[in-house]
Amino acid sequence: ISVLNEYAKLHPNIHILQQSFNQKQGMARNRAIPLAIGEYITFVDADDIVEIGMCDALNMAIKSEVDLVLCQTQGRNAVGEYTKHHLCEEHDILDGREFLNRHYHWHLPGAPWGYLFKRAYLQSNNIRFIPERFHEDTDWILKQIYYAKSIEVCKSLIYTYVENANSTIHQTNSLRVADSVHADYRVLRFAKEHRLEAASFSA
Repeated sequence: ISVLNEYAKLHPNIHILQQSFNQKQGMARNRAIPLAIGEYITFVDADDIVEIGMCDALNMAIKSEVDLVLCQTQGRNAVGEYTKHHLCEEHDILDGREFLNRHYHWHLPGAPWGYLFKRAYLQSNNIRFIPERFHEDTDWILKQIYYAKSIEVCKSLIYTYVENANSTIHQTNSLRVADSVHADYRVLRFAKEHRLEAASFSA
């Protein structure tokens, strides 16, 4: 905190929110979103790197005035090897439901640092992260996508996730939670399609 306070002296746009005890990332983000004043919001973990492509993503978001931009990210492992995360194909601007309809088979990035969000959108729908919970962001991301009125995809690299073997995302239980949420959504989509096909066949 002493290091952060020194940065805040030099940069008045930095606001430091201390928690009385460790309530994990979800609560910190819940407290920060209502206080944000920028037009768009993204999230950055402490050990990661924001790439220059963030400027492209921000320009795209401002030009299109979309609720959400899904962006290209990559991982870097302990030996310095880079792996770009698979990004869904480019398409016209879609609303959230249509986006999920087209990409329900695809493993959506569950971390909020892969996206840019319009501040007004986040603050108006008031979907909160589940506090004091590991991997709280997967549920939050799916809801944000579902309710968005406009989503665009940016191929520019905006973020490097530094892979740490001891991080939350690499814990077995956390990965199971994330995969189960995505799997449940796929099952629901399949069931809906199946019913629609059955109804069409019956008609």
